[in-house]
Amino acid sequence: MHLEAIADFNRVLAKSPENFFAYNNRGNAFKALGDFGQAIRDFQKAASINPGLPDSYFNLSKVYSLTGETELAFEARRKADALRRRP
Repeated sequence: MHLEAIADFNRVLAKSPENFFAYNNRGNAFKALGDFGQAIRDFQKAASINPGLPDSYFNLSKVYSLTGETELAFEARRKADALRRRP
């Protein structure tokens, strides 16, 4: 299931390489498979495409927590929370 989703997101990204949602969702699929390095890269790319959306920062905080990167997890979570509080 997750591998199929990754293949689908790869096809989307081949046509639309700046698609925030494809990177963010592919990152979730990689996280579910335990490929935390690729998940982090995808969430970072999503954040660079649309830094005003909190989703990728929240997802980064979860993966950083799983990898023991506590300070990076807190930093990403603070960023996500700040973006969620914006009017």
